[in-house]
Amino acid sequence: MRIIVGEGSCGLAAGAGSVHTKLDELFAQDNPRGVELGITGCIGMCFLEPIVDIYEDDGTLHRMVKVQAKDAQTIYDAVMGGDLSLLDKLRISAEDELFLSKQTRVALRACVVLDP
Repeated sequence: MRIIVGEGSCGLAAGAGSVHTKLDELFAQDNPRGVELGITGCIGMCFLEPIVDIYEDDGTLHRMVKVQAKDAQTIYDAVMGGDLSLLDKLRISAEDELFLSKQTRVALRACVVLDP
């Protein structure tokens, strides 16, 4: 499993740095599942920052939006306990997902998850 924090300029302005720091502290203390924590640049949804993506080993994406440092413990507990339903209050809304799915990416069409 991989957890990726969007740390583009919008994400950082919205507090992604403190989210990443808190997650790093939690997973550094105890990580028996070997969860990887990383960062990426712009995800392209500034109004939803900070964004945290959780990728399961089979590629399933769980997108958390407007995440704050106080939410890091919930993310840690959900991932370590294997109960991702704990993250429901942080998930991207169906309305936002629908809005974004209708857009054609131009400037960010080649955007991939990578650690800048």
